[in-house]
Amino acid sequence: MKNKKIKIKIWEEDNFEWTNDLIYEKDYVLVSDTNFIGVQLTKQMFDKAKGFGTDNSRQDYFIEVIHNDTSVKSAVMPVSADAEPTKVESGDSATAVKEPKQGKTPTSCICKEQYKDLVWGGKVSCEFRKKVVQIAKNLGLPQKDLEGANWLMTIIALESAYSFSPKIGTFGKDPDESKANKYIGLIQFGKGAASDIGTTRTHLMSLTAEQQLEFVEKHFKQKKFDNLLISRTALYLAVNYPNSTKHASNKNYVVYNSSNAAYDSNDLFKREKHEYKIKKDGTKEYPDDVVGSTYVWEMEEALEDVGNLGKSHKVKKFECGVNNATNEKINAKDIVTYHIYENGTIEKHIPKKIKEEYAKKYKYVYHDKEKNEHEICIVDWFTVDKRNNGKKISSIPKGYINTYSYPSGGNAKTAYEYSNGDICVSGTEYGYRKYSKGQGKVPLVRMKDSLNYKKNDIKILYSFQRSQRRYCNPDAYAGFIGALAKLGREDVLCTGMCFADATSYPSVTHPNGDCADTAYYSTQVLEQKK
Repeated sequence: MKNKKIKIKIWEEDNFEWTNDLIYEKDYVLVSDTNFIGVQLTKQMFDKAKGFGTDNSRQDYFIEVIHNDTSVKSAVMPVSADAEPTKVESGDSATAVKEPKQGKTPTSCICKEQYKDLVWGGKVSCEFRKKVVQIAKNLGLPQKDLEGANWLMTIIALESAYSFSPKIGTFGKDPDESKANKYIGLIQFGKGAASDIGTTRTHLMSLTAEQQLEFVEKHFKQKKFDNLLISRTALYLAVNYPNSTKHASNKNYVVYNSSNAAYDSNDLFKREKHEYKIKKDGTKEYPDDVVGSTYVWEMEEALEDVGNLGKSHKVKKFECGVNNATNEKINAKDIVTYHIYENGTIEKHIPKKIKEEYAKKYKYVYHDKEKNEHEICIVDWFTVDKRNNGKKISSIPKGYINTYSYPSGGNAKTAYEYSNGDICVSGTEYGYRKYSKGQGKVPLVRMKDSLNYKKNDIKILYSFQRSQRRYCNPDAYAGFIGALAKLGREDVLCTGMCFADATSYPSVTHPNGDCADTAYYSTQVLEQKK
């Protein structure tokens, strides 16, 4: 492809209406055998793509690469090392590359064998797909052609705004269990719904999507829904407006009307012509002052639309059954292992021989007072330039040689690198910080986004709150795990350690991941114990 021309297009994918907005388009000539093309996503691009249903803080993008008037004679090498190269046909126009053959796909891949037709399956993990299918069986939903499992996937897609995130919703932005009208998770659990199944929204928010599915099942298994979950609509009413579940077969039943707040927050169900207006660009606009009702038939239509849309998001890449060293119960002799003891002792065991696939991983094992071993997690590690404590500065100095952005969802915004190794950081609300380069390198591990280990009396749990500072010193992570085990609480919210570059904006005292911030408890006694 050297000296050939390609066209790069970047699209924003709207997670509500699934409309694609073109935000960038440019022709390039490939100047070498290996090419790097960088495109900066600007605020102007972000604003251009804003539309109905788009999250104001984030957008999903995808990139299209088109061969322009190019004769392609090389082969495409799939990611799998044992897969056969895909032959690319020669031609004088844009060439469509066929799906690579997967080669030796393990026969144990149940998703490829049985669950490939699960709607929205491409948005979730193999474990998630398996659990949904099992839950459908447990609830007695129709099994032919995965009908019941597809009902569940459609409902979760609708309620989670197609994200399948256990943390999506209004509750997570300002967690407060006293606020009733705040919702979280796969089916938007409210305060009452969480209480009915013996949990809280705070706990639900700390779980992975796969773990939260257990509470989705508990919700549907409540006695009040016995013999009522006979259709996709009934299943959805059990989530959206439980008292109406028994009316699911009455298409003209009014679930709620414009006197109810639920009416205004569910535009997808406004399907009568007086409930919306068509804008010049063809999209719908929903006025706030409309008097109307939400009927069962409107919900049925919306569910049908979401289900049909999910057919285009079935899983295409199968990873279940493939050993990518994700099984954390591996022999400690092959990997550097931290042994964390109940009495406070921490030992770092370094084997004489480390397996190649574990060369950049650490394992953490907790030993309780009964001398039982608890394998907690395995994390990736790397080294980076050490940072001195930060300093507050009034502005970003000139002369920086590079910039990059920090992950969205925290306070840090942009890093400015200088030739001497210093890094200055700008943020959303705390001004500017400078983190000068220190002496030597420091090791960092990528912390788990959450830990949810519970066995017998041992509880090691945390989740992050409004922070992307998810890296830390590997020794400190061992200490953090040990402290969590001793504390034994399920509501620890970590507000960060450091970033991958060892800076810790806005904190000036947390570079290199030596210290952990956590959200304060409501009482002094609890906080002092922590």
